[in-house]
Amino acid sequence: MKRSLVLLVAALALGRAEAGSMAARFELNRPIAGAFAAGQVGRVALPGDLFAECRAFPNDLRILDDDGKQWPYYISVAHENTVEREQAAEIVNASFVDGAERYWQFDLLIPEVDGQARLHNRLELESSGLGYVRRVEVFTATQPRGQIATGYLIRSSNHRNAGNRIVRYPATDAARLHVRVYANAKSATESFEVNRATVMHRVTLEAERETVAFSELAVPENESTDAAQTYLLDTGFENRPVEFVSFKVETASFVRGVYVLGRNRENEPWRSVGSGGIHRFGEEAKVEVPLRAQHRFLKIFVNHYDDAPLAIEGIVLEAIPRYAVFEAASAGTAALCYRAWDMKAPRYDLKGRLPAEAAAEAPVFTTMEPRPNAAARTHPWRRYSKLLAALAVGAVSLLVVYVIVGMLRQQTDKA
Repeated sequence: MKRSLVLLVAALALGRAEAGSMAARFELNRPIAGAFAAGQVGRVALPGDLFAECRAFPNDLRILDDDGKQWPYYISVAHENTVEREQAAEIVNASFVDGAERYWQFDLLIPEVDGQARLHNRLELESSGLGYVRRVEVFTATQPRGQIATGYLIRSSNHRNAGNRIVRYPATDAARLHVRVYANAKSATESFEVNRATVMHRVTLEAERETVAFSELAVPENESTDAAQTYLLDTGFENRPVEFVSFKVETASFVRGVYVLGRNRENEPWRSVGSGGIHRFGEEAKVEVPLRAQHRFLKIFVNHYDDAPLAIEGIVLEAIPRYAVFEAASAGTAALCYRAWDMKAPRYDLKGRLPAEAAAEAPVFTTMEPRPNAAARTHPWRRYSKLLAALAVGAVSLLVVYVIVGMLRQQTDKA
C-alpha cells in the first residue's frame, strides 16, 4: 500500500512540475488586448518581429492564460483561391490582311460542353518565333463586330522567364470570337503562325495582404553586375515571410526578368526565393513577382542585359498575414508566449472541430508590445527542460520497476 502511494505521489508531482514549468519556459510574451469568455473564438495577427524572436516558430509558440493554462490554437494562412477551366478552340478562316498595319486574322469556334455554352474570359495563344511583341485584338464575331480586348503576345530572346501569351476580356459565353494578331513590333516582316488557341474561364479571389516595411541597403560592388539593376533590402527581422515583390516603373514599354535571393544573416549563403517576369506594353502590364521568402535580407536582380535599365521609382514588398486562431479555454486574459528551448509543435484538435467559416469570421485581436517573462527567471534551467523531463520520467520508471520487483519478492517469500 505504501509503495502504491509513493508511486502515485511521484506521478502527480511529475505532472504538476511539468504543468507548472510551462509558463516559465518562455522568455517573452505579448498580452492579447481584451478579456475573453470561456469558449470564445478569436484571431491574433502575428507581428513581423515574432518570427525572429521565436527559436523555432511555431513550435515554441503557445497561448497561455494568467494561470498558465494552454488555449488551443492553430496558425491560419490564407491563399489565393483560383478556379480555372480551359477548353480548346478551333481556328478557322485564317488569312493575312495588308493595310496600314499588316495583321493575321482568324475566327475561333468554341464548342459547347454537354450542349451548353460555357463562360470564358481569357484567350491563350501559342505562336511561333522568338523575340517578339505582337498586339492582339479580340472581337465578338457577330456583325457589326465589337472589340472586347486588346493585349500583347510577348517573348524575349534574353529574358526567358518573362513574357505573355494571355489576352484577358470580360466574361462571355460567345461561341465565336474574331482575333487579329498584328506584326511583330521588332520585326514587321517576319512570318509566323498561331499554333494553338485555348479559351479559359478564370476567377481568382485574392488573399488578404499586408505591406512589409524595409530599408534599402547599399549594394556591395562585388554583388552587383552591369547586366542587371540590383537592390538589397532589409526587412529588419529574421524569418520574415514575404510573398510578393512589385515594382513602380516609369518606363513606358519593357520586358524584364527578375531573380530574387534571400538570407537571414550576412554570413549565410544566398538562397533563391523567387523569379519571374515583369512587362508593360499598352494596357497589358505585369509588375509583380511571387516569392517564397522567409528571410530578413532580400537581393533583387532586374535583368536588362543590353537594354537600358528601367526607371524604377519604388519597390513594394507584401506578405499574407498569419493569424493564430484560438479558442479561450478559460475566462479572463491571455498572452502569446514564445522563445523557449526544445519544444515540439503543440497538438490541438481546434482546426479539425472549428468550421472554416467560424474561423474566417472570428474577430481579430491585437497584441501589446513584447515584454520579458518574469516567470522565466524562476526557471533558470529552462534550456534543459527537455532533458530534465526525460530524467524525471526515467526516475519514475525506475521507481515503478523497484515497486514491482518488491511486490514479486513478497509474493515469492509468502509461497
